[in-house]
Amino acid sequence: MNLWRQSGEKPELLQQAVPIPTTGADVWGHFCQLSSERSEGRITSGMMRDYEWSEGITLELWQRKAIKRLDTVLMKSKDKSSD
Repeated sequence: MNLWRQSGEKPELLQQAVPIPTTGADVWGHFCQLSSERSEGRITSGMMRDYEWSEGITLELWQRKAIKRLDTVLMKSKDKSSD
């Protein structure tokens, strides 16, 4: 549960935020799940294949590419923060 839901006070920036479209939210959810399951390094094609199998889903090519892009952004931000 989100902290703001527990407190009953939604931050102003969240009130103004545009909701993520369903397809984007789905990709974000897959990315978060894959990211939480890795021990280190990047999300690989093999990891996505295993994830698809374990979840009983098939990611479309655009979803796989989006997940890889999100992973690239995350890795770059981690590199910058370790400097």
